[in-house]
Amino acid sequence: EAVDHPLHYNVHGSGVECITVIEHMGFNLGSAVKYIWRAGVKSEDVDTDLAKAIWYLQRERSRLKRLNSCSSASDSVTKKARAFWNISCKAAISQSSASSTL
Repeated sequence: EAVDHPLHYNVHGSGVECITVIEHMGFNLGSAVKYIWRAGVKSEDVDTDLAKAIWYLQRERSRLKRLNSCSSASDSVTKKARAFWNISCKAAISQSSASSTL
C-alpha cells in the first residue's frame, strides 16, 4: 500500500517495517535511519539519501552539544540564573528543531 505500508519502508530483510523502529527515536535520529533504510530503494539516488541521513545526524550532534553546554552552564550559576538558562536552552533547542526542513 502506497500510504500505509510503502514498499521502500518494508524491504528490510528482517521483515520489520521502518516505522516500527524509528517511532522509538527522536526526530533527527529517526529521520537519519529512515533515509538509510530506504537508500537506493525509493529512488536510485543513494547518494542523496545518505547525504540527508548525514545531515540529520549532524543536526542531532549539534543539538546534543547545545543541550550539554546548557547543562554545564546551569551547574555553575545561581538559582535565578539557572531558571534563565533552562528557559533559554529549551527555547534554543526547540527553535532549532522547528526551523529544520529538508
